[in-house]
Parts: sequence; structure tokens; C-alpha cells
Amino acid sequence: MIGGGGQRRGKSGFSPKAAPLKTFPPTGGPRRESPWLRLWRIIYPVGLHYLLTSAVYETAVILLELYQVYVEKNLSAVLLAERQRLAHLPCLGISSLLLLLLLRKFYQTDETRRRLGYLGRPRQRKQVSGGMWAAAALLGAASSQCFNDLLEMAGINQRFSGYAQEAQLVYSGHSLLVLAVVTGLLTPAAEELIFRGLIQKRLGDYLGSKWAVVLSALIFGLYHGYIPQVIFGVCVGLLLGLVLERTDQLLLALVIHMVSNLWSFGPGEAIHVLALTRSPAAWAVIALSGAAAAASLWYLCRGGPENPGHSKKKSLKA
Repeated sequence: MIGGGGQRRGKSGFSPKAAPLKTFPPTGGPRRESPWLRLWRIIYPVGLHYLLTSAVYETAVILLELYQVYVEKNLSAVLLAERQRLAHLPCLGISSLLLLLLLRKFYQTDETRRRLGYLGRPRQRKQVSGGMWAAAALLGAASSQCFNDLLEMAGINQRFSGYAQEAQLVYSGHSLLVLAVVTGLLTPAAEELIFRGLIQKRLGDYLGSKWAVVLSALIFGLYHGYIPQVIFGVCVGLLLGLVLERTDQLLLALVIHMVSNLWSFGPGEAIHVLALTRSPAAWAVIALSGAAAAASLWYLCRGGPENPGHSKKKSLKA
């Protein structure tokens, strides 16, 4: 039988073309998930970050010890401790890269489900101009300078000196290239994917945008552990969350985070000397950087993405 059995023919003798399949949003709205599943979807990215970072570092420690004992035939504990210290930063970069590869698929799946109406509400991304990229870079540098200097002037860094000692152990002894790649690119990319791309957006699906910005900033700050970093992380997390909420552009948040980290290790550290001396010039730097951060934040957040469904309803009423 020509044309395959079972196909019905039209009056002209030719088989009718199959109609293209159409996809429609679910009639019942977003899929309902149990509270425990929602909690799990918010927690597991942070848990995966901690477990993977710890696993990579512990593996490196074991390999270093085996190399020193069985290959070099050297039992020096001082040498082993120094090598383990230097391994912290490269291991952080490796774990960040692995997290990007693992969690990128989850982020893309979430975005697809939102567009189809199965998760939260669809959002229209704001078009990014050259001025917005520049404002994001300025916001990262200015907010980093302002918050770091305020923590110093308030005496919080002196009261909780554990972070400064830990940072000295982790970051000293590495080249600028390693610092720039790990702290300025890989770590911010992994953290933005986790804390803004997954956690904040999922909180927004469940609790709304305001709670999402606040709670994701708190989680981001608390994850850093030390009190100065918790305060700094919460403040920066609020800025990053606001920018993501108003633009729906994760890359803008990444640029802010990346520049903030790079500025802290570069020009920001030199300017921070003024805050150490408690001079009046330090307050001028704080005021100037705070004003620059506020202006750039306003520029980025003005307007904002609209809910496509909401805009259609308004046009129908008009």
C-alpha cells in the first residue's frame, strides 16, 4: 500500500498535512509543590556548594600528602601545611567551575518552566544598554568601597578579626592572575548562579519578589560565616537582589559581584588605608562612594521588567 497503511486521504487523494502542535500554559497555573519540596529546592544549591568545595579540598589534601610521603620521601609537616594552605584558593576555583557545570542545567530548566507557566510567573527581561553595564561596574566598585570602609570605621573589623586572619591564610602567596580568575570570575559566577539565579528566583516563585530579595541576601551573608563578611554579604546581596528583580538579567548581577571582588583586592585596598587612619578623608570617600552606588543603583533599577500577562490585560482594558 503506497503512503503507508492506515492514513486517511482527503478528497483530492492526498493525505492531509498534520497540524503543527501548539503548546499552551497549564490551565491550573503553576504546579503546586509541597512545602518540603520547596524547602529542599531552596536549600540544596547551598548544600551542594559546601559539600563540593569540601570534597575538592579534602581530595587535594590527600593527594598532596601522598605525593610528599611516597614520591618526595619528605615527612616535613611544615611543608605539608604550607602546601595545604596554598591549595585552598585553587580548590575553590575548581569547585566553582564544577558547580557552574552542574547547576547551569537546573537554572535553564527553571527558566523554561517559568516561560511555560509551570513555575512562578513569566517575566520580560530588561534590555541591557552600554550605560547599564557601566553602571553595574560602578555599583560593584562603589558599594565595595563604601561598605568595607563603613565596617572599618564602625570598628567591626577590629572586634571580629577572625576573617582578616583567615583571608590572609587563603589569599597570600598567590599571583594576581590566580586571584583575579578565582575571586573575580569563577567564585562570583558560581555564587550568583546559586544565590540569585536559583535561590532568589525560586523564593520569588513561592513568596514574592520582596521576600525573595531579603531572604536570599540573608542566606548569602550567613553563608560567608564571619560577622564582617555576613554584614557585607547581606548589604551587597540586597543590591544584587534588587538589580536582578528589576532587570531579570543575571549577568548584570554577576558584573557587580565580579567588580566588587576585584576592587577589594586592587584600588579599594589602597583607598581603604584612609579608613584605617580614621581620618576625615575616609568619611569623604564613604560619602562619595555611597552617592555613586546610589546613583548607579537608581539607573539600573529604574523602570523594570513587566509581567507580560499584566501588560496584556492593561491593553485590553484600554
